[in-house]
Parts: sequence; C-alpha cells; structure tokens
Amino acid sequence: MVRVNESDCMMRYFSHFINGETVKPQNNDWIDSVNPATGKIWARFARGNAVDVELAVNAAYNAYQKPEWRADSNTRINVLHAIADRIDQNFEQLVEVEVNDNGKRIREVNGQMSTLGGWYRHFANDLEKLAPDKLTLDIKDITARLELMPYGVIAAITAWNSPLMIAAWKLAPALAAGNAVIIKPSEMASASTVVFAELIAPVTPAGLVNVLTGFGNEVGAALVAAEKVRKVTFTGSEIGGAKVAGVAAQHVKPTTLELGGKSPQLVFADADLESTVNGVMSGIFLSNGQTCVAGSRLIIHQSIKNEFINKLLDRIAKLKFGDPMDYHTDVGPIANKPQFEKVLAMIATALDEGATIVTGGYAQTVDGFDNGYFVAPTILENVSVDATIWQEEVFGPVLC
Repeated sequence: MVRVNESDCMMRYFSHFINGETVKPQNNDWIDSVNPATGKIWARFARGNAVDVELAVNAAYNAYQKPEWRADSNTRINVLHAIADRIDQNFEQLVEVEVNDNGKRIREVNGQMSTLGGWYRHFANDLEKLAPDKLTLDIKDITARLELMPYGVIAAITAWNSPLMIAAWKLAPALAAGNAVIIKPSEMASASTVVFAELIAPVTPAGLVNVLTGFGNEVGAALVAAEKVRKVTFTGSEIGGAKVAGVAAQHVKPTTLELGGKSPQLVFADADLESTVNGVMSGIFLSNGQTCVAGSRLIIHQSIKNEFINKLLDRIAKLKFGDPMDYHTDVGPIANKPQFEKVLAMIATALDEGATIVTGGYAQTVDGFDNGYFVAPTILENVSVDATIWQEEVFGPVLC
C-alpha cells in the first residue's frame, strides 16, 4: 500500500472505472503491481474500500434501471458488437498491458486476445435468435406469458491468470441478458481490465460496465454483500470461492463459482508417443501450469514410462526462458511473487513427503531478469497418491 506522490510521473496509475469515467480511490491509497519478469514495480492500482463499492453499485443500479437497456434487445446487440470492434481496434494495447501485468507470454496473450471479441459477437448473435423478451401464449381458458428478466447488478470477480478472457466469459452473457456489471479483478493483475473498461466507454452506456480494484477482503466482500448486487460470479481459488459463497449465502444470492482443478493426463501403452508428448507438454507447461485445467498429474503405462519421460526431458531441454514480450520465449515468469513462492514451497513439501525430482524443482536463473519469478519446468516421481502435491492444485509448471 502506498500514498500517491504526484511527482512520481514515471509510474502508471490505474484508477477505478465507475459510471463511465476513471475515479481515484476515496482514501487515495494504491497497491503496487510488480512486473513478474523484472521483479520491479511498474504500476499502481487503486485500493478500493466500502465507499468506492457503494459508488460503483449505485452507478450500475441506475444504469440497469433505464428501460431502453433492459427492454430493447437491439440496443444490447449493438453494444456487444461495438465492444468487440473496440477490442479489435485496440488489440496491441490490451496485449501489452496484460503481458506486463501477469507475465503471460505474448504469443499466448495474442491467441487469447484474437478470440476475445468473438465472445461478445457470439452472445450478440445468440440474442438475435432468442424469442422476444415477452411472449404471450393464448391457450383455451388460459393466458400465459413468458418474460425474460435480467438479474440486475452482477458482481464479477476474476482471477489473475487470464484477466480479460475470464472477464469476457462473465461480461458478454451478462450484458446480453440486460444486466449491469461490476468487475472486480485480482489485485495481482488489474491493469488490463481497467484499460479495457476505458476503451469500451465510448460505445457502452455509462454505468453498465464498472471496474473496482483492490483486495478481496476490502472490496470483494463488500461488493458481494451489497444489497443491490443480485448475482455473483467468481473465478479463483477454492479458498476464495468458499469465502465468496459464504458471504453470498448470508444474503441468499445466486452464485456461480469456477474454482481450481487437478486434472490427470492418462497415457496408455498403445499411445502415439510423439503426439502424446506434445499433448502432455502443452497440458502442463503451457501458461506455466497457471490454469485450472492444467494436466498436473501424469498416469502412464509402466511399459512406456522411461521412453516417454526421456522424450519429455528432450522437449523441456529445448525450451527458451526469457522476456514474455519476446515472441521467441517459450517459458515466462510465474505471475506474481506469492504464487512463485507457493510453487517452490509445494515442491519442497513434495520432497519431504517422499517424492524425487526427475528435472527442475528450483527457481530458474534467466539472463537479464535476475529478479524475475521464473521456475524451471519440474517433473516429480515416486509421488504417493496421498501426497499433498498429488491432491492439491499447484498452479505452476509441476508434473507428477
């Protein structure tokens, strides 16, 4: 936490985005954001509080109340298409900010960003195919009416691994249905979401898309508990999801949780080894294992184990570590220091519980990035099914 120094002109500041404009935090507090490749502070995010939450909730509620938004599906269709166009027009800016913010390789972010506008167009097209918002059915002696109703104000809490992609999965259908949304990105990676909201402001009615930055226990909890918030959607850890569900349950709010995973990859004796190695490599080491669908457990037939592992080792040895902004980089940094430390700690725990290292298991030194959060791709064997690393999500480049 820091206080703003107005003379600090080299630092990038990302404020809240409320009711169509940037809004500084009410207490003028900010959160340092560290570029995970360099280990240096590159930006600061607004540290929100309950007052900021109230401003955003009221803005969203007032925007939702306007009948032209809720009742006119053509308006929503046009807005969704316009958002998609703004994404395409500002593609490079969004990519650069997200790479700086969470260290994901530019090749991967480019891939995600190239599909981002498609989510908004998809739901715009779906909306065109839906039945009218109000449909009256005349049956003998019975009059029935089907009326499609939005929730109202939705709180969308997103994760740090793919901020804009996860936001799109929540925001696009919510807007299509006629809701107003407050996005609360992770305090570890808020920049791209703020920039996105600013970029779509010219084509989006004020108050329909708001962004609040800050800590979960200060902003997230207040947002979930806010009376005018009628629906909550959360992507993140099981611990965070349990907290969100607990607060939402106290207010009997419908909640959607997308949490962690511990996916196994099964390799049978008759598998095509070359293509399967490709699948296992991308399954765990793409995104440094920082995805809820990472294939972090490998179950392989004993008869092909040695040959398969050797092929994996050959592939790992050829990986290039470096700047995530470099298109030639194969392995970038872990997204933030707490996660970097967690990954190394889980490897240490695995060793204490009897596992042995096949490769990796350490913080990787990378020329020019001495303070970056790099972890060598790791393979562990002799892992018990009761071991912590077999049972719990690592969210890092660790295969066991």
